[in-house]
Amino acid sequence: MTGNPMKDAPATSKLTLMRAVAKGQGGLAVEVDVGEHVVRSDLPVPRGGTNTAPAPGHLMRAAVAACLAIGYKTGGAEKGITIDDVEVDFATEHDMQAQAGIGEGPVGWQRMRWHVRLTSAATDAQISEILARAERLSPMLASIDPRCERIRTFEVRRPK
Repeated sequence: MTGNPMKDAPATSKLTLMRAVAKGQGGLAVEVDVGEHVVRSDLPVPRGGTNTAPAPGHLMRAAVAACLAIGYKTGGAEKGITIDDVEVDFATEHDMQAQAGIGEGPVGWQRMRWHVRLTSAATDAQISEILARAERLSPMLASIDPRCERIRTFEVRRPK
């Protein structure tokens, strides 16, 4: 018999429970308790809100952009590659009429486009590999319908 069966066996998945509790009183604005922090959300005036905080879609785009930027930096660090000045310009396209119940289009994001700007001495091939791995491991991207088209571009500035 060769090998250690416990070491050679695939790692058992362990789920971690995360919670968010949204509370709203009068109007559409809500406060969401996410553990150590509270996040506010509202809708713009034309959609019935008071525009006192970002809309849920804005928060979702912010969460995806933040997750990607952090993933790129940590992915570089794991490879021993310094990545500085990361900027993720993240945009989505969706059918607002379908979301409002008008027409027959699908609800939700149909296309995501993002452009990554960063500073690194690494080659474009190394950066491309780091970006692809971070995107593959991103819990935010994994939570979005896979039918949503994904388009990513990047540019690397070299340190002086």
